[in-house]
Amino acid sequence: MDDRLEKFMEPFLEDETLTCDLTDAQAKVMLDWVQQQIGRAVEKTQDLDQDAAQAALGTRFKRLRARLHQIAKQSASAEDPTTALQQALRWSGLRWPRPNPQQSASTPAAAEEVQ
Repeated sequence: MDDRLEKFMEPFLEDETLTCDLTDAQAKVMLDWVQQQIGRAVEKTQDLDQDAAQAALGTRFKRLRARLHQIAKQSASAEDPTTALQQALRWSGLRWPRPNPQQSASTPAAAEEVQ
């Protein structure tokens, strides 16, 4: 993992409450998905310094973690938790910003949305 991806993944990997309602296999599915999503977002920040990338993505990743807590709890209580988890992740509708290098680091909300 490159340094930026590792830095953004760290809170997800260290948050035991994120996957405590899931089996190990389900937790792996979720964390693999998270890594893929964060990897895509981080690729879009490769031209930014770390502070600008943090400004552009940090808040979104906090929201993502909160949403994943909900997905994990809902999936764990479903009749088929693994399928429910996979569908929730697939249909999460999450979109990632395309940071604008001309924006200042203090205005991440102005980032253009992309899929």
